[in-house]
This record gives sequence, structure tokens and C-alpha cells, in this order.
Amino acid sequence: GSHLSRGLLVCGIGAMLAAFLEFLEGSVGTISVACIGLFVWWVMQPRRPGMAGNEPGLKPRAKQKKTKGIKVSGMPWREDWTLDELAQYDGKVKGRPLLMSIKGTIFDVSSQAYLFQGEGARYACAAGRDASYMMAKRNPDARLANCAWDTCSEAERKALDKWETDISALIQPVGKLNVKSILPAFTGLQELDSDSD
Repeated sequence: GSHLSRGLLVCGIGAMLAAFLEFLEGSVGTISVACIGLFVWWVMQPRRPGMAGNEPGLKPRAKQKKTKGIKVSGMPWREDWTLDELAQYDGKVKGRPLLMSIKGTIFDVSSQAYLFQGEGARYACAAGRDASYMMAKRNPDARLANCAWDTCSEAERKALDKWETDISALIQPVGKLNVKSILPAFTGLQELDSDSD
């Protein structure tokens, strides 16, 4: 009953619009009629919960938050990684996980390989390395990898803490780096600045 009357109403409105726009020769008139017809059809559709224009008594469906889980690695947890061992997981050997370290915590970033692996990847310099000093300095120079971050300024330490928090929320750690293997802080930052000039 009501669907038939709505359908006839839509057809009638469409026919009137077609007659009215007949003088508009070409595709503009045809497209206009089609768009207006679709709009009228949409307006005539019965409203369901969660749609605009609901009856007052109906409650719209609550939006569900999409939760992203932490990426879980198949690697077992391991303490006392050395820098040499970490370097073997730089993404260059097919089938081997891609690892990086932030503040001595090692993460399997294989699920984000497009960021860390290959020529031109945004964080390729961090693959297979402790990237703490690089991230704190916001400088992707590989000479800053595997360096102690204890000489960083307060602002740099805050940036590094944010990096650690963000990556920990996304990716499961797989181990700890032996911090005795971390190199002293890189002292040639002036050279890096002059290299970029």
C-alpha cells in the first residue's frame, strides 16, 4: 500500500521534472532529473534507528568504537640482546622479522614494514637498530643509531617518551637490549648540520 503510493509519487514527480526539463537538451538535464529523482526516493524511504529523521520515540544506534589491537609478534621474549644481534633483524633477510629498539625495548615492527624496510622508507634508518637517539633528535641520520640518549635535552626526552608510548600502544615488545652495548652519545651533530648545508 504505502510503498506503491510512494513509488507512484516518485514516478509522477520524475515525469513532471522530465517534462519541465525537456527543453534542456543534452546530458545536463538527464543528470539533473536522475539526481532529483534519487533525492526524492531517499526522502520517501522509511526511517530506521540510526538514520537521520527518525521518529521521536526511536533511539539511534550507538556508534561502536573500532579498537585496534596491539600487533603480536611470533617471537618469544628475550633479554640481553646485543646490538650485533639486533642488526641481523634489519629486514634485509627475507622471512626474518624486522626489529627496532626504543630506549632499549625491542619491538617487532614487521607489521609496519612499509615504514622501516627498503630504500626510501620513512624509518629505514631505524631497522635493526636502537633508534632512541635518532628519534629524540628527530634526525634520521644512521650515525645517530645505537647511541645513548642520556645527553638529550628535556624536550628531546619528552619526544622520545612519546615515541616509546605510541609504539608500545601499537606493537608488542619482544625483548630488551643489553644497555651496556649502547654506544656513547654521538658528538658530531655540528658535522651533521654542516653536511646538510
